[in-house]
Amino acid sequence: MSILRLLGYMVLSCLVWVVISQYFFCPQFIFADPKPFSGNNIYNPYASFDSNKWVKCNFHAHSNAWSGITNGHGSSKDIHQAYDSLGYGIFSVSDYQKINKAGIENTNYISAYEHGFGLEKTHQLVLGDSAVCWTEFLLPQTLSNKQYILNRLSVNKSNVITLNHPAMRNGYTPEDLKYLSGYHCIEVLNPCVVSLAHWDTALSNGKPVFITGNDDLHNVFKEKRLGSMCTWVNVSIANKGSVLEALKKGKSYGMITGQAKKLPVLKKLTLVNDTLNVEVDKKAARIIISGQNGKILNTFDDTHSMKYGIRSSDSYVRVRLDFDSGTSVFLNPLFRQNSKTFINSTPKQNKVKSIVLRVAGCFILFLWLFFLYIKLIKNPAAKRNIKAI
Repeated sequence: MSILRLLGYMVLSCLVWVVISQYFFCPQFIFADPKPFSGNNIYNPYASFDSNKWVKCNFHAHSNAWSGITNGHGSSKDIHQAYDSLGYGIFSVSDYQKINKAGIENTNYISAYEHGFGLEKTHQLVLGDSAVCWTEFLLPQTLSNKQYILNRLSVNKSNVITLNHPAMRNGYTPEDLKYLSGYHCIEVLNPCVVSLAHWDTALSNGKPVFITGNDDLHNVFKEKRLGSMCTWVNVSIANKGSVLEALKKGKSYGMITGQAKKLPVLKKLTLVNDTLNVEVDKKAARIIISGQNGKILNTFDDTHSMKYGIRSSDSYVRVRLDFDSGTSVFLNPLFRQNSKTFINSTPKQNKVKSIVLRVAGCFILFLWLFFLYIKLIKNPAAKRNIKAI
């Protein structure tokens, strides 16, 4: 047996293990039939906020890491200086599979890393953790694969988990977002792709998840992306605990900054007897109210404020404000629920299906090992070549 053929068997063995571990050994889950939000109560993420306490944030930026193997140009210091000069209160460096600790001594430091290194762009942003999770599946991921990863990332309950750029290369499909749970935010706004349809799919199927906007910066020296998307959070003090809590509760909004010299600010959002009142400090060219399945419910032109009576048929409503400068503001949804607080529960494991697949995987693995035994051990010529090596 030639060395080339032996190497071929080694490569095939690795591939067999990758396939079995991902598609047979991964826990399987029971996904409940998705349902829209319902109930007599309406969750309002902006029930109480101080219009003078909005903090501008970017959570997704890459520095030069892993000796230049990953896509990142410039140091963490370069990134911090760039965002500081633009008036950002929070600017995390989210290198791939690595927590960047530059600036850890500062009160506004929030640890971040981008998880995921498989063939598809099924990536997640992890905020607040102290250690990297290396659990990953390299091949195109099933729904249970994706849920298992989300469960592993959220073992630390203080973390905030965001689905990064879901519309990019089908990292997450809209169909996935009907069922997946256990994450807090969707990176709806990214310079590469805007994932509004994914967000509306999740909301239309009763998933209480909130928006973020990030630059997904890979080269701090190219200014086109820098400052183009951002997230605003409402906190009294810009530190890890308050910012992560605000993101989990939706006390935030996403923005495409456009060309405005002075960015608009949300001044008021109240809910009085099911009447939604919104006010910003600058006149919007158009205010759009959307609901179930992204359907437009109402529009208002050339105004800095609006009122909308939430109907009993509205499972959720979200507000978008477009300005002549190209700036757009995307507010988090108000959605129906039975209790006064929402629960983002995760699906239970399907133990029977998990066991059946693991047994099948073990059987396939046994057959492969038996095949290798016949080819490499029982074959006298192969034994001589192995000893020669």
